[in-house]
Amino acid sequence: MVVHALDRVALVAAIREAEPEVIVHELTSIPSRLNIRKFDRDFALTNRLRIEGTDNLLAGARAIGVRRFIAQSYAAWPYARQVAPEPRSARAVLFWKTFVAVNSRS
Repeated sequence: MVVHALDRVALVAAIREAEPEVIVHELTSIPSRLNIRKFDRDFALTNRLRIEGTDNLLAGARAIGVRRFIAQSYAAWPYARQVAPEPRSARAVLFWKTFVAVNSRS
C-alpha cells in the first residue's frame, strides 16, 4: 500500500492494516539539486513532512500501540550547539527525554 504521509486518515489506516511492531521514519523530499538561494522553497515539503508527517506517523503508531518509533534526521555542522536547546513544547520535551534515554544506554 502506498499513501501520502500528509494524508493523516490514509496513513493511519495503512498503519492499522500493516500492524507494524516498529515504525522507522525517514520521510524527506529534499531535491537532488538544492538551490541554497531558494532554501525555504526547496525545503518547504520536507519541513511539512518533518512536522505534519511525523505527527501523522505518531498518530498511527499510537492508534495500534506501536512501542518503537525510530526517526532519522540530519543537522549540518553549522547548526551544532554546545548546549542543548530548551524544548519549546510538550512533544519536544517528550522527544528529548526519549532521545536522551535511548542514547545513554550502554
